[in-house]
Amino acid sequence: MVALMKQYGKAVFICVTSVLVLGILFQMQSEGKTGFMEIIYQKTMEDMSKASPADYTDADAVKAVMARKKPQITYTYTKTLVGAVVNLENMFEAKDAEGNPAALEITDIVNPMGESILYLTKEDKKQHRQSEDTKNILFARTGIYTVYVKAVDAEKKQTYEQYRLPVTSN
Repeated sequence: MVALMKQYGKAVFICVTSVLVLGILFQMQSEGKTGFMEIIYQKTMEDMSKASPADYTDADAVKAVMARKKPQITYTYTKTLVGAVVNLENMFEAKDAEGNPAALEITDIVNPMGESILYLTKEDKKQHRQSEDTKNILFARTGIYTVYVKAVDAEKKQTYEQYRLPVTSN
């Protein structure tokens, strides 16, 4: 019997103490609320009710950026011949909503057979490792090439467009 009390005595003592502590915590009172959980809930929600979205000064700036128009891309066709070096970037221009220049990137060029001529593999395309320079590109065959262009303004608004570029032999 003594061995049994020594073995389980600590566990019984911890259980009784836990019940007493929990009883005290859940019987706490503060501002008319009884119990630990109710008091914590009240304090948390009290802080939340003081916050107002109108208090945030950035809300107007975010609204202005969201209402902002996307950049516009302008394409000016220049006759493109097979075997001649072409600067594709000169054919495109991007402007933001205020008319300021926006960053322009040629993201891909697809030949008439549907294959990319700007990237060697799909992995290169994922890693943005272009095999050709879009300022000095040489078209090997005639046909209609599809050029994918992206414009980004200072506020990070983006526009994606695709253009058809005819490449001729004369």
